[in-house]
Amino acid sequence: SLEFEKDFQDYLNHNLGDNIRYYSFLRPFTEIRIAELFARLGFEKYRGVFSSCNRAFVHTSDSIFWCGHCPKCAFVFLALTPFVEREKLESLWGGKNLLLDPALELTYLQLLGIEGDKPLECVGEVKESRAAMRLAQEIYPELKKYQFELPADYNFRALSPHSMPDEIAKILLSAVQP
Repeated sequence: SLEFEKDFQDYLNHNLGDNIRYYSFLRPFTEIRIAELFARLGFEKYRGVFSSCNRAFVHTSDSIFWCGHCPKCAFVFLALTPFVEREKLESLWGGKNLLLDPALELTYLQLLGIEGDKPLECVGEVKESRAAMRLAQEIYPELKKYQFELPADYNFRALSPHSMPDEIAKILLSAVQP
């Protein structure tokens, strides 16, 4: 959290001086904005070697994969859908479209805050899932079955507070501008 980041920076300053900085490059961005940036800047390069599926990181696994059944896979698929070509995205899940998988409907209802609790796995906030689903509904009209409210002023590209030094923030933000 930003609070931890600031507290830890205070600790470093107190114990080691102000020559060490602790901050997150990703803090100012929503999960959907990160997905958009990854799609634009890194998907092609890393698509065969990245995974965020929690089931992929077990001691018995010696390869990177996406299970296609867990909330993390469902969220990542949703987050990337507006920004990655359908065939390329589906190829990560063996040709499967997770948004259209009836077995994941309850998971999407939870991610969207429509039914039950949001999964405890590291997935985006409800409003982020809703913003991504709004964009996905433009691609897949059948997803309009998911009915939800999204504040008109919500902008997934808006920056959140951060504790980066101004000169670093300026470099990072200029690097991610279209």
